[in-house]
This record gives sequence, structure tokens and C-alpha cells, in this order.
Amino acid sequence: MDWGYIKQLIVNYGVAGTAIIGAWKGYQKFIKPAYLWCKNQLGLSKKFNTLDNVVHTHELKIGSLIKLSPFAIFMADHETGNIIYVNPAWCEMFDLTQEAAQGWYKHILEADKIRYSWQEMVTKKIFFDEKFTITSNNKQLLVSCKAVVEKNKHDKFVQIVGIIVEL
Repeated sequence: MDWGYIKQLIVNYGVAGTAIIGAWKGYQKFIKPAYLWCKNQLGLSKKFNTLDNVVHTHELKIGSLIKLSPFAIFMADHETGNIIYVNPAWCEMFDLTQEAAQGWYKHILEADKIRYSWQEMVTKKIFFDEKFTITSNNKQLLVSCKAVVEKNKHDKFVQIVGIIVEL
């Protein structure tokens, strides 16, 4: 195995183990050794394993906090505004299941105004901050809803995240 050649490919062309697969079909037999060599030379194995563990632990903590939160938390699609996740407190507040979350507008007394503000947030990617009255368990609750369209590290919109609290 010509490790010098593989190293030269990586250094000169900026390719790594997985990039070689698509660009260098004839070198399939070198892929796994090149990948292992890259990980070893760059010390990536330990870093990736540690990073994966940190991210996984962080996701578990955040997931637990969201599930246990007394505040209604939701996530929505940034392009359509459709609800994609609600936590248990949201379900309790709206007296709806997670599956029925799309019908949340019908529980708002000022539905037209809120629907307009919501659509404006979705299209203009602006902050949503509204107070409205919902009917839940045959009673009316005055709530405050705040939502933001999140961006990833590449400055692309990825999702809407929001919180609803009873006033």
C-alpha cells in the first residue's frame, strides 16, 4: 500500500476518506485503510467519539428538560409553519394530543389575528410575540406565545421554536 500517495491525495486535493469514494472509484481497496489512516494521523477517532458523546449527552438533557418543562414548548416547520413537535405541557394546555397539534388554531378565540401574525413570522422570518385566549378543558386561558425562526451555523433557517405560558 502506497501511504505516501494517499497522504499526497489528502494534502494536495483536500480529500478525506469518504470523499475518495466518490472521486476515485478505482481506489476502492484503499478506502478503508485511507480512512483509518486519516483518523489515526489526525487524531480524529478520539475527538469524534468524545464529540458524539458530548452531543448525545446534551441532546438527552435538553430532551428531558423539554419533556418535564411546565411551559408549553413547540417546534414548527420554518417554511410552512406546521407544528412538528409539542411537549406534554403543550398537550395539557391545549387539551390536544401531539397528533392533533395541527388543529391548535381552532382553540384560539382570536384565531384570524393570530393566524395572520403566524404566517407573517413564517414568511418574513420575524419574531412572533402574541397574547391570545385559548379554550382548554372548557375554560378560557390568557396565554403569551413567543417564537423565533432558528438558523443553523450556515445561517440557513431550520425550524421555528416557541414557548407558550399562561398569564
